[in-house]
Amino acid sequence: MTKHKYIFISVFLAISFSMVLISCPDEVNPPEPRPEGVRIKGHNGTTFQAETGLRPLEGIEERIRIEWSPLTGNENNIIEEYFIYRSNGIDSPYVQIGNRLVDFAEEDSFFIDENVFEDVTYSYFIFARNSKDKITDTSAYFGNSDYIKSIKLGHKVENLGPPPADTANTKPKFTWCLGIGLVPIKYIVKLATLTGQIIWIAEKQPGIFDGDCFDQYNHEYLTFHNASYAADDSLEIKVTPFVTVHFVNQSFFDAGRLRKGNAYSWRVDCIYDGAESKSRWTTFSVTKDYINPN
Repeated sequence: MTKHKYIFISVFLAISFSMVLISCPDEVNPPEPRPEGVRIKGHNGTTFQAETGLRPLEGIEERIRIEWSPLTGNENNIIEEYFIYRSNGIDSPYVQIGNRLVDFAEEDSFFIDENVFEDVTYSYFIFARNSKDKITDTSAYFGNSDYIKSIKLGHKVENLGPPPADTANTKPKFTWCLGIGLVPIKYIVKLATLTGQIIWIAEKQPGIFDGDCFDQYNHEYLTFHNASYAADDSLEIKVTPFVTVHFVNQSFFDAGRLRKGNAYSWRVDCIYDGAESKSRWTTFSVTKDYINPN
């Protein structure tokens, strides 16, 4: 080998080795992180003033509200979108039913599913997409109730009768009918202002009534209170083995009575074994009370 050829080979090898070092640094850039799993909030219960979590919505139509804990990204990895998936039963596949772009002005993250029916068990899960177009790894979801939650809608009550407008001589009495169907474990009756502020929540065990709602004997009822009608009476709601009062805001009542000139709304929730429903809000006004009977 000549001297010049030896020098050429040595220089070539040195340059090649340097290029390898440059192209293969000691540290390899890690992959972009994926968003965390999205936890669906469970229903906190029907006896709270403000309900949260996965639950039916009140009204004539069947609707389900899904709420989840929003993820927190960072300036380089912003959560931009959530995708909602639903299954309609044990043998039903999960399909996407909607998506929700992140609105940073909102405190809650939620989606309302309007394509639902009674007596069907719906299961939901949600995943997120970040600004790097990475999505949540859902492999840890299945079998984990933090990420997959189910709900079934029961039958709504019917024929919600407005209480008497005269509270000077008659106790406010709420009546409704279940109709033909499965009898719930309990009813939850809620009374509120027209702005939605809850002022009374009572629970009642169902009676023996069931069937044709045109027959008044098939109607359930719950009396607002059991105070006497003396001028100095106070708000005393009867608690029996069949009725439990969970909440009372006494600032809305005069001596245990609803006030004249005010309008109120009320509804009935049904709690079944593994299902629930919420009726529409029904509005009524009070035109007489014991202070202003005329």
